[in-house]
Amino acid sequence: MIVELGDLTVSSERARLAAAVCWEQADRDPVVLFIESSVPEAIVHRIEAFLPACAVIAQLTGEHRLTADSAVSPLFRESLPTALAWTRHLSRSSRPPLDLQLTVDSESLPERPPRHGQFFSGGVDSMATLCLNHRLVPPGHPHRITDLIYVRAFEEESNTRAVDGVRAVAREVGVGLVEVRTNLATLDTPDRRYWQEFFYGSYLASVAQAHAARFTRVTIAPSSGTIGPTKRLGSLPQLDENFSSDQLVIGHPHFETTRDERISVLADWGPGRRWVRPCSKRGDRQLNCGTCEKCVPTQIAILAAGHDLGDFPCFDVTDLDPALIRSFRVFDPEIVDVMAEVHAPQLFARGRKDLSDAILEMRDGFMTWNVWRDRAIAEVVAVVPDAELLQVVDLGQFALPDPLGERPIRWHWAVPACTDDSAREFGRMVRKERDAGAHHLAIFSSAFWWFETYPWLEPLLEELGTELVATERVRVFRLS
Repeated sequence: MIVELGDLTVSSERARLAAAVCWEQADRDPVVLFIESSVPEAIVHRIEAFLPACAVIAQLTGEHRLTADSAVSPLFRESLPTALAWTRHLSRSSRPPLDLQLTVDSESLPERPPRHGQFFSGGVDSMATLCLNHRLVPPGHPHRITDLIYVRAFEEESNTRAVDGVRAVAREVGVGLVEVRTNLATLDTPDRRYWQEFFYGSYLASVAQAHAARFTRVTIAPSSGTIGPTKRLGSLPQLDENFSSDQLVIGHPHFETTRDERISVLADWGPGRRWVRPCSKRGDRQLNCGTCEKCVPTQIAILAAGHDLGDFPCFDVTDLDPALIRSFRVFDPEIVDVMAEVHAPQLFARGRKDLSDAILEMRDGFMTWNVWRDRAIAEVVAVVPDAELLQVVDLGQFALPDPLGERPIRWHWAVPACTDDSAREFGRMVRKERDAGAHHLAIFSSAFWWFETYPWLEPLLEELGTELVATERVRVFRLS
């Protein structure tokens, strides 16, 4: 892989740093990457802004080397091989280590006062990380978090309420806010094959390194809390900390805390109760939907710990309906086990036998992701002829190409939020693929929230064709 540092363009409102990437072994088209910041003076014109993400993808896709046209800091060059060794270990790869053909320099940024940024989504993990830091570190100390970094990584994930919530936290806590846009995700495959397990830590590290003119340290909040056998996660302490440079150190604290412990931290903190947003749906009508695979376990944990949902105005309810729990769909057995083995007994002891019983009923009807996925694929295969092009919306969660056999796939996974006229653009893309021979469109359950978020979608699909399949797993349309 060849990475060439591009221009840094600066205006009064934002700065954008670019880089060109070409693959040498992988059958991938060249791409121009960018990182854009709402704080122009924060961006540094250095290649480290792109190399963490590029290096991990180069290792995963079978590139033989990584070379760049700009020099890197000694600490970055020294630490990167360790991060890539962890990537090979986590991906169980037999490929040889990536040949890092990187020139080292001794140039460093001018001395800056310590400034500590934190990636912040508004979820339980990032909210608890901010709270714990401010409890531990007094004002004025160089380790105290001074700024939140909100990455509008995938446009559909940054709805108005989410952004408003992040801005509200920054105001209440009295910290700065840096809003970032980037297309680094295009390094991944269209179905986001590497994102969750291998990629997103290096993705965030690249964004952090781009902001080395403002920060001396950036924290990535933990997404796991299990000390033991290393999980296949794209963001781990042993990964993230090895993307540090002489300009900026990356940290990953509080990995040892459980999600329940993080929720208890928020229960004692007003901004957390008001603005925490675990929700995996992207509607603009409310901060949290209250019914998705993130909202329901969070609310159960709050009640199981003895807290009152009414004290959490981020949820528009004061209690949970047992019927909602019984019909709840979640595919992670670890989440189900925690709910059944930890939360159900706690709720029973607190006099909530109704919720405890509902959790156990839900556990008894648990369906693994593989079973759910296989049923969805069978429902598609039953109506789409073999070898026919198929348009798919699934946001990369179903890993579809192999099970669909000879049916080539045309992906749509971020179109609705990418233009000012979403309906027109999505309709244009679907018609274009239809005219090229893709006469069926399958929308999988991972993207069902589109129907709530985009009111134009249902009428558009009715206009475009006829619905052949409508289950809780997938909807399939024949395009006319």
